[in-house]
Amino acid sequence: MPDAATYRRFADKGVTGTLVAPWWLATPQEKAEHGDGIELKVATIERFAEEVIAKM
Repeated sequence: MPDAATYRRFADKGVTGTLVAPWWLATPQEKAEHGDGIELKVATIERFAEEVIAKM
């Protein structure tokens, strides 16, 4: 998953929006714990918020 620095570089180049789907890169542990449905999507979105958005 791209990190906050990657998104900052995008912004520096003029990018003003992006689309993310962090469940595409779910870890095996996340898949084992949450399955492959909505629970997985929520868990990976929460991880993305903590690891990327909070650092922007």
